[in-house]
Amino acid sequence: MIRILTRLILLALIAWPVGTWAKAMHPKPAPPRILVNQVGYLPHLPKRALFTGDPSGPKEAKAILVDSETQTPMLKITPGRPYREKNRATPLRILDFSALKKEGRYHITWQGIRSLDFHIGHEIYTDALTLLLRSYTLQRCGVALEDPLTGLRHGPCHLQDALVAREDPFAPMGTRVDARGGWHDAGDFGKYVATTAITAGRLLAAWEKAPTPLKALSLSLPHHDRASPTCDLLTETRVGLLWMLRMQRSDGALYRKLSGSSWPSPISPDEDSQTRYLYGISSPETAKAAAAFAMAARVYKASDPVFSRQCLSAARKAWEFLVANPEMLIDHQPGDDSGSGPYLYSPVDREATLTTDLDDRFWAAAELFITTRETPFLKEVERILPMLPWGLYEWKDPSALGMANLLHHQKKATRLTARLKKKLILRADTLILHVKKCPWFTANPRLIWGSNKMIAEEGITLALAYEQTGNPVYLSAASAQLNFLLGINPFGISFVTGLGEHSVRHSNHLFARALGKSIPGLLVGGANASAEDGIAPKGKGLRSYVDDPRSYATNEYAIDYNASLIGLIVHLTATSPGRVP
Repeated sequence: MIRILTRLILLALIAWPVGTWAKAMHPKPAPPRILVNQVGYLPHLPKRALFTGDPSGPKEAKAILVDSETQTPMLKITPGRPYREKNRATPLRILDFSALKKEGRYHITWQGIRSLDFHIGHEIYTDALTLLLRSYTLQRCGVALEDPLTGLRHGPCHLQDALVAREDPFAPMGTRVDARGGWHDAGDFGKYVATTAITAGRLLAAWEKAPTPLKALSLSLPHHDRASPTCDLLTETRVGLLWMLRMQRSDGALYRKLSGSSWPSPISPDEDSQTRYLYGISSPETAKAAAAFAMAARVYKASDPVFSRQCLSAARKAWEFLVANPEMLIDHQPGDDSGSGPYLYSPVDREATLTTDLDDRFWAAAELFITTRETPFLKEVERILPMLPWGLYEWKDPSALGMANLLHHQKKATRLTARLKKKLILRADTLILHVKKCPWFTANPRLIWGSNKMIAEEGITLALAYEQTGNPVYLSAASAQLNFLLGINPFGISFVTGLGEHSVRHSNHLFARALGKSIPGLLVGGANASAEDGIAPKGKGLRSYVDDPRSYATNEYAIDYNASLIGLIVHLTATSPGRVP
């Protein structure tokens, strides 16, 4: 596995010439192509490729699926009826080869066009999960990076994190608080409780869903981590959790974020020498952290009981702060966002969920109830639940993970589980309508910042609906979301750097830009019709994307993006017949 992973990473580290960026921004009309999921297909899932363009030969001819090792034809495929994207002349045709379940390496040919090779197999996502999870190791803050697989390295960074930005009841302005560690949130070097909590929550949920296969993953972690009593996934997730523990005040509240007052230029993290600050507290971030801590308390209980107790204590302390402050509270002032993202209601993020913290409190109450089984937390869950729909799990609204975890941990049918299931199916049926309308079968109609993460999360919701109902329509739609992210999209690329033969090369990432190379394993944001950076094409729907290092609105990585894709892969793998999560 490591040999394969190393080959993928070495391919990802080859820097493209600058001239290719211009070609990406002004592409010529694409020739006919057969688009496939470049990682491959799980045997039990629907398997579809997409032919784009006009066939040059007889339209009644069948496509052929070929064993790439022996060149043996394995299956004849009748192409689907042509259909078109709105305002585009190029037709699309589905090539469905779900009937083939034999493991192997294959390709498809039709009309003289050959697809990329792809695999069918039960373990085909092992290397992909490893690559995606290793991104967190490469994003660590406060330590030196000396990665033997990629050759990436930098010195210890941000060792002085951080000074309190303004007067605080618990620390005068300028007081140094030890808030070292954690992960750099995205392509820049800021650290945020909102996205760290969301990331930790999704990774811990993946662990609870399928611990056995995740336990076997080897991330080639730094030597000093080898003494950890937990597996590599939990060891890496602990990095984010420990940082959030350092962000908690003695009254239970958490500071919102940590960053410099100016946006860094494309440099190595250890070259970012500006003073960094802790900004404000908030009830939404405190609630998100409480939820993540409560999850950690139960996940780490067997392998690391001391850390488990520490997390539960922090979760309870955060909850006490929320009880003492029942109204939404955000300490934010002009100037807080001069060198970092607001992660608040803003001209860019206008969702109604950002005007309340009920969704955050619900997630905290749900996880504390699951972990402790204490009645006050259940009462809070039941109080807030009628006010919330089943939404999309993200920093803007984390409540869906609380709902999903309540369903997962409640083995017997109750009135609560019935209400949760009803909300889930209502959401999933709405997503199916979007899938049917979209030529590329995506369930997410909101093409805004981070749309790829949203596509992955909607895929998880559809997979959950399949688990609750057994309806194959949900499973087919869920798998289509993964296919889109890994190759069956208007650009024919994998949106994860270094994953697949044709993948993103020019992510908006300061360290990568400083190196002039691509850092592997990063899911980029994807189509953004608003294209706030002025680089990607605006108003082009799913085509409002460009593989350009300047396009922060479409081509930046973030820690919560990867977590969602990891979650989708884990959920789809867990639907395999005969597999016990």
